[in-house]
Amino acid sequence: MKKHFLAVAALLLSGAVFAAEPTGESAKMEVETQIARLTQDLNNNKATYDANPAAFHEFISREIAPQLDFVKMSEIALGKHLKSVKDSGKFDAFTTAFRELLIRVYSKGWQNYAGASVRVLNVPSVDKYQRAQVRAQVSGSNANANVIIAVYFKNGAWKVYDATFENVSLMTSYRNTFDTELQQGSVDQLIAKMRTMQ
Repeated sequence: MKKHFLAVAALLLSGAVFAAEPTGESAKMEVETQIARLTQDLNNNKATYDANPAAFHEFISREIAPQLDFVKMSEIALGKHLKSVKDSGKFDAFTTAFRELLIRVYSKGWQNYAGASVRVLNVPSVDKYQRAQVRAQVSGSNANANVIIAVYFKNGAWKVYDATFENVSLMTSYRNTFDTELQQGSVDQLIAKMRTMQ
């Protein structure tokens, strides 16, 4: 199920999601605008992406990855192990491996949402840390889900740092997995394993 989470998170917050101010209305409007743009691209180029995975990887790197805050995601996913990983000097290597893992996950999950419709359900409130929870409903032939996209305002743009599907948080799920791995082995072993995870 993890492979579907990031697909929709990126689907909702892809492209140049810039806004003058971190308001709930700006978050909602930008999400709706980018949904229309990205779903059209995915549907128009599905055959190309199916036939040429390298083209899709380049599309992800260009259009999707910039909207995901991999550093913040890594900090959340490491949880109580964050300080020890940073102290070991391995945080950058972990973040790189996590980024690569999430992009692989997205590559495998997006097909489930080709042709899907996504409807934003709320004008979210923005907290004092300039964070917002954007609720959406995804409907398609292969998948239906209620989604909460966690975003925060950084350098004039909304960035994704988590997605919750049917009460299951992507970052919490990874944090539980990584916690188990780090209790049983080293961060180097975890990074090596992440490079083979799907």
